[in-house]
Amino acid sequence: MDHIEVQTGVSRLERVAKDNFAKERDSAAFSIREMTHLLNGGKERTDARERAEQLMERDPEIKATNFFDNDRPTDRARTMALLRRHRELHVELEGKDDLLSEWLLSTMESYDRSSSMRLYVHQVLFRETIWAQGTSEQWKEYEQDIHHMRVLGCYSMTELGHSSHLPGLETTATFDRQRDEFVIHSPSITATKWWIGMSGQAATHTVVLAQLMIDGKNHGLHWFIVPLRSRDTGRLHPGVTAGDIGAKVGRQGLDNGWIQFSQVRVPRKNMLARWATVTREGKYTPPQSQALVYASLIGERLLVLPGLYDMVSQAVTIAVRYGVARVQGGINKQLMDFQAHQTSLMPIVAITYGLNINAKVYQEEWKKRLNLSQVKGREKEFIELSQEMHSISAGFKAWFGWWAAEAFETIRRTMGGHAYSSYNAVGGLIADFGVITAGGGDNTVLAQQTARYLFSGLKRSQQKKSLAESIKYLERAEQSHAHKFDLNTEKDRIESMEFLSLSCLRRAAQGLMDRVSEGGKMEDAWNHNMGSLLDASKSHTYYLMIHTFWKYIQTVEREDLRKVLTDLLELSSFHFLERLASLLMEHQILQASEISFIRGRVVELCAKLRHQALPLVDAFGESIELVPFLIDRTAWPDWIIKAPLGRYDGAIYSNYHNIIKSAPRCFGTPDYWATSVAPLTKSNL
Repeated sequence: MDHIEVQTGVSRLERVAKDNFAKERDSAAFSIREMTHLLNGGKERTDARERAEQLMERDPEIKATNFFDNDRPTDRARTMALLRRHRELHVELEGKDDLLSEWLLSTMESYDRSSSMRLYVHQVLFRETIWAQGTSEQWKEYEQDIHHMRVLGCYSMTELGHSSHLPGLETTATFDRQRDEFVIHSPSITATKWWIGMSGQAATHTVVLAQLMIDGKNHGLHWFIVPLRSRDTGRLHPGVTAGDIGAKVGRQGLDNGWIQFSQVRVPRKNMLARWATVTREGKYTPPQSQALVYASLIGERLLVLPGLYDMVSQAVTIAVRYGVARVQGGINKQLMDFQAHQTSLMPIVAITYGLNINAKVYQEEWKKRLNLSQVKGREKEFIELSQEMHSISAGFKAWFGWWAAEAFETIRRTMGGHAYSSYNAVGGLIADFGVITAGGGDNTVLAQQTARYLFSGLKRSQQKKSLAESIKYLERAEQSHAHKFDLNTEKDRIESMEFLSLSCLRRAAQGLMDRVSEGGKMEDAWNHNMGSLLDASKSHTYYLMIHTFWKYIQTVEREDLRKVLTDLLELSSFHFLERLASLLMEHQILQASEISFIRGRVVELCAKLRHQALPLVDAFGESIELVPFLIDRTAWPDWIIKAPLGRYDGAIYSNYHNIIKSAPRCFGTPDYWATSVAPLTKSNL
């Protein structure tokens, strides 16, 4: 007999946890259900989300029985099967229940991040590049094949030797006038397209960013559609060499790959030609702005916001529930009642709400602006508006990507040793999240792009030119900040961030001018003053997040929701001011006594919100009691967050133990006993 199952009764600690959960939910100062509607975008969307979750939970082809013990080939096969099943469900619902179909996609993204990245690469990067960069004829040619996944696409931008510095890309697309074709070629090892999602095993086509060469002249970067594999056999086409990247830190189910092109020929029509064209005779017409080539990256970076909300909200839900369930010390005090626990987790809860709101606001704004790109005669307006959105998306992706990385680690630490278990999901979330701080553009580079936009805005303000809404405060560049801020008002807290951004920017501008006047090059001057430029970028992005959060709350009609959201906003703004404390003092915007006040308010607000912690994380998708067929549907359903320590019902210990017991090879003698253990235990030495 390998083991004896020990039968135990319900733990006293587990009964206490369940009682505490019930009490804290009963003490909610707001309607959890109405807050859920707000976060989801309305009651209709909440209903669709919950129907999608139920449909997926009951589908045996979707819900995995073991999520954490697969090898890489199994994960790859499983994620592609999820993609296929999602497509089947989408086809059945198309035109009948589009909102349900939308939430099926969102739910799958929350459930499995490798599958979601496969879909993201195909639906967002590949599809939207052809839509935004191609002509209406090119889009029409591919639209249905992309929609029905008869073509599986990937996005070939970064190279082994080049990533954030796109002008340095080496892949070439040389026009062969005689054959009316482009020749796609990787001239060196560093020109190998690298980290290309879906290219390792599954993608049949790709959009390639390559240097356009005509008669030996380089006309810069342009997009080209290149077939990779046979849609029937999966074999690579002649001239295409591609392979799998192999083991990664996270998202093992995604086949990131590398691609080399050896004189691969594609017809001239495969150059995406909305903004730039090459005629049969080889005449080249350039785009109005090279920035148009990179427009698809704005949408990609803005999608980081809902992605951060999705992942951080799951992780902090697990941590808060564990903090409410777990009691510590001789007096059986809940973890969430310790001040250090509150100040670790409550700012994360607050900012996660802000991320949800900012994601909705800026995605909706980008959709409006992106539509201008399809309107003839409004291309110039689109270019101008895109510059602001590029700055916003770059700043949010950089600074809140870094914030989230810290938040995940903080969450892990609040859960002690149990968070080290893969079965409690936080470690997997951290691993899957890691790519966000580098993919889609290195964060340090993106933060500088926001700084460049701010620097340009500062010069425009000095020339009395109009500024975009997000940087209107730069018009006060000549004003002194030597006045007292009333930190009890949100307006003054926001204004202190504005003045900090201005002060950092002025310091950087002076440093740039001094360096150049001494004979230095602007590139060297920029590097020399990068610290101040990044400080301006950070304080501006924090300001923008808080300002958008503040404006949104003013539109919320329900008083109970508005009140708790205002508390969350206040905690978020004080938290960011605390993060900026050294800069605020260095630039003489706030004094030491005011920094002490800020730190004190963070502690007070965390304590004030502590008993709303469980209802607040429940509102990420609250439990349903009014809809009979959805009884016991949870905030983040247990099957999605996949963490016994984050269970909705508080039964954390028994479920954790049961999952451990069901793990492969939990019991029994290991295979290596005879070869490696027995020689030691039976040795006479």
